[in-house]
Amino acid sequence: MSLVLNQPVAVRVHIAPRTPGVHSAALEVVASSGFVVHQVLATIIAAHQLTAANGYTLRVRGSAEWPRPIPFFVHVPVGTQALRVEMRTHAGRLNLMDEDPATLDNLEWRTYFKGYRYPFSYYFRLTSGQSGVELIPQPQAGVWELTATAVADPTFGGDSAQYRVPGDVELVVSALGAAAPDARQDTLAFVNRLAPLAGATTVAELGARRTVTGTVDSSAAGPEYELQVDSGTTSLRVGAEPTSDSLADLNVYLFDCTTGTCFLWDVDFVHATRAELLVRTPRPGKWRRSSIRLASRAARPASPTRR
Repeated sequence: MSLVLNQPVAVRVHIAPRTPGVHSAALEVVASSGFVVHQVLATIIAAHQLTAANGYTLRVRGSAEWPRPIPFFVHVPVGTQALRVEMRTHAGRLNLMDEDPATLDNLEWRTYFKGYRYPFSYYFRLTSGQSGVELIPQPQAGVWELTATAVADPTFGGDSAQYRVPGDVELVVSALGAAAPDARQDTLAFVNRLAPLAGATTVAELGARRTVTGTVDSSAAGPEYELQVDSGTTSLRVGAEPTSDSLADLNVYLFDCTTGTCFLWDVDFVHATRAELLVRTPRPGKWRRSSIRLASRAARPASPTRR
C-alpha cells in the first residue's frame, strides 16, 4: 500500500478470531526504511457461543492473582427465556457480577441503574468448594460479561487475609428456552437453604410470558399486538419498557376485544421507566395492546421497546 501525501487512504481490516477470549493486534504504518511511523492498537474480545452444537450450555474456567477479576464473555442467543449461571469456586472468595449488552461501563453501578430489569446479586459470594446459581429472566440477546471478582477491602465487609489468594472459578452457563423459544413446559425445583418453613405466606400461580420487540415513534401510531386470553386466566399483565437505556416516555393502551368490538380498558401514562397494566380475572378471548412514545422532553430518535 502506498500513502500519498495529504490524501486519506481507506484501510479495510478483517477480524475473524478463531478462538474465544481476548486478542490483541496492532496496525502499523511502516516506512520504506523499516521504521514504524504510526501504530494503532486494537483489542478484540471474542465471546463464547451458546448454540445447538453445545446444547446451549458451556463450561468455562479461569483464574487470576488476588484481587484481579476473572471475566468471561458469553453470547446469549435471541429467544432465550432465562440465562442460568452456575458459579463454582475452587479457590478464593468471589462475587459474581454481570453486564448486559446495553452496557453501562461500570459494573458496580449496573444493579443500581438496572435493578428494574435484573436481580440483585451483590451478596452472591462463594468460598472455595461452594457453588451457587443465578437466574436472569428474559435476558437481552447479545454479548454478556460475567465476572468473578474478589472483594478487597475488609473495612467495608471485604475479604479477610485468608482469602487473599489467587482466585479460581468455573462457570456453567445455559441459555434456557433458546432451543424452543415458544415452549411452555419447564420443571422447577426449589431448595430452602435457610430456616424451616412454618407455613405458606404467599400463594402464587405460574403463568405464561410472551416478550416481543418493536419500534415506536412519536410521529406515528404505535404497533398493536393481539393477545389471546385463555379461559380460567386469573390475571393479565401487559407492559412496555425501552430495551436500551433510553429516556423515552412510553404509554401503554389496553383494549378489550372479547365481545367483537374493541374498547379501551385502561391506559398507563403515569410511570417511571416501565409502563404496565394489570387485569384481574380478565374475560377470555381477544385483547389488544398498543404503545405510544411521547416526545414531551426533547426530540429524540425512535426507541426500540420490549413488551
